[in-house]
Amino acid sequence: MTLPEAVAEFEVNNHRIRRLIKDGILPAEQVVPRAPYQIRISDLLDPKVIDAAARTDR
Repeated sequence: MTLPEAVAEFEVNNHRIRRLIKDGILPAEQVVPRAPYQIRISDLLDPKVIDAAARTDR
């Protein structure tokens, strides 16, 4: 799955998904630097990822 697809799945903005990736909560790979992220669907179903995506940092 791509980052835009993950954004649509969670109905959040791309900054939220990028933050989850940066924080190590959501595993993602880039084939080469600056390539689109590749995200496994099974990782999106992890309760830890679901909870973190739903959280607001306010």
